[in-house]
Amino acid sequence: MRTGMRRLAVLLFAGVLMAAVHPEAILKSTQSSVEAGRDLPLVGEEFSNGETFRLVLLGALNDYALGDVDTNDEGKFTIDLAIPANVRPGQYQLVAYAPDGDRSATMDVSVTAASPEAAEEGQGVKKGEGSVPPTAAGSGSAAIAAKLRRAIMEGAYVYRERLPSERELAEQRREELEKEAGL
Repeated sequence: MRTGMRRLAVLLFAGVLMAAVHPEAILKSTQSSVEAGRDLPLVGEEFSNGETFRLVLLGALNDYALGDVDTNDEGKFTIDLAIPANVRPGQYQLVAYAPDGDRSATMDVSVTAASPEAAEEGQGVKKGEGSVPPTAAGSGSAAIAAKLRRAIMEGAYVYRERLPSERELAEQRREELEKEAGL
């Protein structure tokens, strides 16, 4: 009985420590939907003061690293976040990652197809109190992980229907992607 109470106390204490390290941050926007190639007005609140957070758009098949944002001394930022024109239409989750890699805040967002004008404009200039340097969409570890996830998902659906030689090619491709991702 006493050991169980100690374990419970340790777990509760650890939970309190984790809450103190990563407060419940909030991402919000005046829009729930954005056209690819356009800016999404974004406000962050209750983040750690003076920290840099990575913004990533997570989708079912693709992830898009959108850049980093710096919070002010009050743990806030206000930016116009450029959504790359090559983002496929669909439902996404915008995630703010803390410097240690933990998720600090999330927000659901719907991305619609880019108009010809938005595709020509590409990524716009970020404005506001925070700053988000442009990053190359489709590069880095997030892009490699997205490619690996997509290849695995595609393979899971059609693997049984493939001929033996196609299965071998799919397995080789999966192994190549795992090596690229460092898995």
